[in-house]
Amino acid sequence: MKVPEHSVSLKGKYNFTDNLSADIKYTYYGSYNNYLSDANKEDDGIVGSRDIVDMSVHYSPVKNVEVYGGVTNVFDKEYYDYVTSGFGSLIPGNERSFFVGIKATY
Repeated sequence: MKVPEHSVSLKGKYNFTDNLSADIKYTYYGSYNNYLSDANKEDDGIVGSRDIVDMSVHYSPVKNVEVYGGVTNVFDKEYYDYVTSGFGSLIPGNERSFFVGIKATY
């Protein structure tokens, strides 16, 4: 599987209180060719670069319990994880999505 030569991920966290925090994550993936070998180059087998922003909030109402929620791909960027014209394959990346959860540790 081909991967981009360059990728960067930055994450920041802010603690509003001892029990409430928020995260923001920025990820950049550079473009790359999706050829198995130089002999198989296709004109449009390039997977374009993309940048994605994710955000989440975490709340701990009691010790050892965390409630969290967030959004992935906040700006709903359209991108593709795989592109090839030979077989007509085009795999879209993840759209904006929301998540919630609860975590308990002991």
